[in-house]
Amino acid sequence: IDKAVRDWIIRLGLCLSVGVFCVNEAAFGQAIPQADLNIIQKQQDEIQRRNETQRRLIELKNKSSGRTPKTDIPDPNFPTLPNGQSCFQADKINLNGVTLFTEDDIHELLSPYLGNCITLKDVDELLRSIANLYSDKGYVTSRGFLPSQDISDGTLNLDIIEGYVEGFELNDDKSRKSWRLKSAFPFIIGRPLNLRDIEQGLDQLNRLKSNNAQMTLEPGSTQGASSVKITNETSKPWHFATGYDNSGQISTGVQQWTGNVEIDDILGVNDYLSFNWSKDTKSGEPQQSRSLSGYWSIPFGYLTLSGSHSFYTYASKVNATTASYISSGYSRTQKVELDAVIHRNQTSKTNSSFFLRQHTAASFINDEKLDSSSYRLTSLGWSLGQQNMMLGGIVSSKLTLEKGIRALTAKEDEGITSPSTPRAQFHKAELDLSYYKPFQFFDQNFAYSGSAHAQWSPMTLYSADQMTIGGESSVRGYHENTLGGDQGAYLQNTFSWNLPQTGQETVDALLGTVAPFVGYDIGALENDSKDYTERGVISGYAFGVKTSGGYLNLSATYARPIRTPAHLDERHHELYIKAEVSF
Repeated sequence: IDKAVRDWIIRLGLCLSVGVFCVNEAAFGQAIPQADLNIIQKQQDEIQRRNETQRRLIELKNKSSGRTPKTDIPDPNFPTLPNGQSCFQADKINLNGVTLFTEDDIHELLSPYLGNCITLKDVDELLRSIANLYSDKGYVTSRGFLPSQDISDGTLNLDIIEGYVEGFELNDDKSRKSWRLKSAFPFIIGRPLNLRDIEQGLDQLNRLKSNNAQMTLEPGSTQGASSVKITNETSKPWHFATGYDNSGQISTGVQQWTGNVEIDDILGVNDYLSFNWSKDTKSGEPQQSRSLSGYWSIPFGYLTLSGSHSFYTYASKVNATTASYISSGYSRTQKVELDAVIHRNQTSKTNSSFFLRQHTAASFINDEKLDSSSYRLTSLGWSLGQQNMMLGGIVSSKLTLEKGIRALTAKEDEGITSPSTPRAQFHKAELDLSYYKPFQFFDQNFAYSGSAHAQWSPMTLYSADQMTIGGESSVRGYHENTLGGDQGAYLQNTFSWNLPQTGQETVDALLGTVAPFVGYDIGALENDSKDYTERGVISGYAFGVKTSGGYLNLSATYARPIRTPAHLDERHHELYIKAEVSF
């Protein structure tokens, strides 16, 4: 067996052995009110959603740059007109060699010239129009030229050379170059060269932190052929971070230790693997919480296959009137998703994805399972997303439709008559919008970041599928006291000021970019006649400072509620702290 293939199989086996892990679900023996678990789960989901949106925005901002190659297409060879004649009759125009456009496209292109007496300037304009038509569709090395011919019969012949990809060249010193090129640029060699295909492949390379790839187009060995040269400045393929934050709940431990590991290209196919974990800082206390999650994605041209697994356990001591008891539980979520970029041009990208998700939750009182709050849900979903450069910024939108199904031992809706009973075979819709715009004011760098999320469902949902409004990822100032329900929306707004670096090499390397910020958020739930707590509007403001891009990432946020419904307890202020060291 080929050594490269053997190495790839070994790496695949290693990844599978690491990625498919078992967790002892009863190992922590813990507890918390179910409402607190729901809040934590939804806050984590919303943070992941924002991170996903931010990744897509970064992909669009970091669009690949390249140049149009020099080609060996000959200069137009204009025919000689009869003496004293300034134009010639064009009763018929043949475009020889066109395969990428329809008859309607060609007719629309030629109609201004057919049946008219056209000049050599008109022919030159037609050739430019042909080149522009190809270029607008991404075929930047395709164009037409004028061969020598007799035009006395009123027929004009134009030869079209549709440029194609002859090969790829990758300059970096990593092994398994052919596998990484095939993963990013599959089935492209020998096909018409489309800049959108090259940009997509570069996006798949540059989604890894260890890559900084750019491309140039070089003339190939034959007429119309081009060689794509990829120049990649590589860095270390792994990243590790550990830190502290106070994102936990009072009932399970506010202060948390956190960790993150990211590994690039472990299989040699531009794949990405990450693990995240967190635990409360007080060992042995009744209040406990621990979480572990993993994510793995493998690209293939316009497709990306990903899988994720998250596991969370908790415990809390509850003091009742006559006795105390331990409330504990766990939740587990697995998701497999196939994403496809279905359209892209110079300023936008549209993608669609299908996913299968399963969520399992279990609650216990003194190790006795509570069937009423223990369940397993399976769902299928579809999403349509788009990113656009607009008004000097980047707009991202995503519509998601999801339906609960009877599969993989999921709970089934049987004999349900009350509209207030949660449904396992649910359906819901979600909409995410975000806008990012950097700008300058008095020679200083500022940025606005806005994100909105809305959810709609005509039925009562289990807590895992409800939306929660409140916390650092939605409406700041409501970390402990949040709104939760089936239908609602929120809007988060942040203005940040990226301070100039100090010029001190050590300080700048340690802190990276320092950015004070201020924000205002608002959210609301639609009134639910079946539950008086599923209603109301909350709003809050926040300000703070954060660092990013250095070895030490710090964040301090002061948040305060502005508007709180009567049924929700209001805290006067909140302080979010995060400190992380990256390696």
